[in-house]
Amino acid sequence: MRGCRPLTPAECAALFDAFWGRYRLRNQALHLLCVTSGLRVSEALSLRVGDVVRQKQVVRCVRVARANVKRKLSGRVIELAAPARAAIQRHVDWLLIHGLLSREQWLFRSQAGDRPIGVAEAWRIFTQAARRAGLDYDKGGLGTHCWRKTFAEQSNRYFLEQYRQGAALNPLLETSRALGHKNIESTESYIGTWNSEPQRAAAKHMEAVHAYGN
Repeated sequence: MRGCRPLTPAECAALFDAFWGRYRLRNQALHLLCVTSGLRVSEALSLRVGDVVRQKQVVRCVRVARANVKRKLSGRVIELAAPARAAIQRHVDWLLIHGLLSREQWLFRSQAGDRPIGVAEAWRIFTQAARRAGLDYDKGGLGTHCWRKTFAEQSNRYFLEQYRQGAALNPLLETSRALGHKNIESTESYIGTWNSEPQRAAAKHMEAVHAYGN
């Protein structure tokens, strides 16, 4: 997962459209939840219907229990973005139609029965959709951790732009908080792993410098 890269907005949209079959709505909901919230896939898969639904409607804020958070130091509260809420609502409506809607039901239920899909299964679903969407493996690794990497990069871009416009904030610190990191050093190394635009610009520069080899 360390080698996974962030996705562009166009790639995110292509991946969303590439999920198909009986569990398309479930997989689209998982995609939008993770890419808009920065939840680790294991955290997202730990959710039950009762964590995100009140009176058959998707809530705005969700709490992930401490037991399901990495290192189990504390729980996390996240606000669901409108696209994620809409996708989850479509999935919840599907569960209701099929008689599977109860507070204790796993939100991302496996087709194998009364359990959530596993991390490995989510990885398989992601990579199959990535191939169907034509995502470019030459640009870096593809897998479920791309969702969190995408959230990190897009959040950092947003906070940097706010800072440039005069907002009194520390972009790296705000990105760290958004990711739920306990120390800013983790975030610094995390987003530094894939700072794609400078790397691609450097690659293009090398192409020009060493064009004699073409």
